Amino acid sequence: TSELLTRLRIFHPIVSTILSIGLYIESKQLQERFNINTNFLKFLIFAAIFLGVTNVLGYLPGNKLGFAGIEAKGVIQDWAYTARTGFYRSINQGTKEIYNGKMGQVKTPIMAISFDGDKFAPHSSMQGLLDCFHSSPKHHIKTCAQELNLDSLDHFNWTKNFQALAPKIEKWINSHDKR
Repeated sequence: TSELLTRLRIFHPIVSTILSIGLYIESKQLQERFNINTNFLKFLIFAAIFLGVTNVLGYLPGNKLGFAGIEAKGVIQDWAYTARTGFYRSINQGTKEIYNGKMGQVKTPIMAISFDGDKFAPHSSMQGLLDCFHSSPKHHIKTCAQELNLDSLDHFNWTKNFQALAPKIEKWINSHDKR
């Protein structure tokens, strides 16, 4: 329905951000994700390169670099910081605020979605992110392309296939809608 699509568009930036930081929220999870230290170092080098390109151009042309799409400078700055430190921060109006401790104070219900085979935010990393929200009721949907009758589903193309996810999201929203 058009109302659901409107509601999904409102949640889209939040969901995108959560998916983007799912892998990078804790250093321990980073080390688990990359089997050997050389891969972890390569990851950190790419994060530094992407940050450098972003700082020079004012955005990341990920579509030309084979990583994501065109990404905003602030998103990449926050992502690179999280990749280096395991802490999530947001640069908001010039201030830098660390959110890891504050996530535990959130009491709002949280729904998260992760996909089989997502190299950037595997199920375990999404669960690690959710674990930061100690005071919130959480619902973690783990799904795959086959379950949603799609050819493929990953960290980046899920936004093009959000209609397949809509029934799961709608069910959760309706169960938490207090209007």
